[in-house]
Amino acid sequence: MTPPSSPKLPSTVLDWETLAVKPTPVGERRELFDSPTATFTNLEGHVTTLNPGEMPHPPHRHPDEEMIIIKTGTLEVTINGRDQRAAVGSVESRHGRDPGAYVPHTRGVLGPMQFQAGSNKAARRVDAAGDQGFGGTWGIWRRSSGHPPYRMDDPDDEIAAAAAKIAFDAGTAHLWPRAIWRYNALHTYRKTVLRRAARLGMSSACGLLRKSEQAPLSPPPSAPRETVVPAATATPQSLLGNDAIAFAPAAADDIAHGIADRRLVSLLAWIAERHRIVVSVIKTGHPRFVTGTRKVSNHWYGRAATISEVDGRPVAAGSAAAASLWDQLQTAPRAFRPDEIGAPWSAPGHPRWFSGPGEQAEIHVGFDAVGVKR
Repeated sequence: MTPPSSPKLPSTVLDWETLAVKPTPVGERRELFDSPTATFTNLEGHVTTLNPGEMPHPPHRHPDEEMIIIKTGTLEVTINGRDQRAAVGSVESRHGRDPGAYVPHTRGVLGPMQFQAGSNKAARRVDAAGDQGFGGTWGIWRRSSGHPPYRMDDPDDEIAAAAAKIAFDAGTAHLWPRAIWRYNALHTYRKTVLRRAARLGMSSACGLLRKSEQAPLSPPPSAPRETVVPAATATPQSLLGNDAIAFAPAAADDIAHGIADRRLVSLLAWIAERHRIVVSVIKTGHPRFVTGTRKVSNHWYGRAATISEVDGRPVAAGSAAAASLWDQLQTAPRAFRPDEIGAPWSAPGHPRWFSGPGEQAEIHVGFDAVGVKR
């Protein structure tokens, strides 16, 4: 007797938070689906999270097709006996060989080192002297090579600008992991850069790599920090120098150019006295209007910030560190207590402490215009 066939996979939505997590010797695994479809005899999908340096199984061959999608990190794979490396972005532009790096995108990101000019129009602009690209982070560092004309599409200029920015952010204490983080506020990016440097024989990168494998942005809370600036007296400059905060490049520009509201600066400094955080967005890169409305977002006026990591962990409903910060915001001094908070959780009795699909991986803090009462 032939066993009954399995039911076909229907149209469905998978919720990451409800997927069962199965620990494995090398990390963990989440099953997605394993059944026939309307066009396939069988379709199987799963998510594997690997610990650094591990492999899910030894190299092998099978007759079926297989596709791997990298969400974060870097993966070394062997295909037909050839070792290859797969990574998100493959660290900027594959040493300038990626043609897509020379097409402006995401508010003027362009060139072999993917600097940002503030807008695609500013990135394309060429003046009478032959300089190309104006504004944003690129506008601050574009003359670093000393070889005019200065162009975003010239490796000589962008590499020199990147070196100057990283050296400046590292400071006299040579905090290279922090400097790389400020170049791109992704932990996986920092590890990938240091690993590649180590493979190229840069011995100094090996020590930094060991420190940064699971390294937080700053020393543990028990260790003294470089500078502690009281929240009430914090300035944009002290905020950028605070080792407990990592800013995405565009957010750092917003702070440096005075776009952030004074109350927001004080609040972020207050949070940094209690947690290590990553601020991914202030104004630049955020839509003008609140999603689905014609209401202008507080981000547009520099009165809001998006926090994506707390104490080295991504914001999520299951993050104890993020939940602690969310709870502590209730006790922030009234002078800079946020008017609105978006997070994976909502608070009864606080109508502007909201949660929705867009707040499951972030904590949003925002302020109304001065004098506005709701």
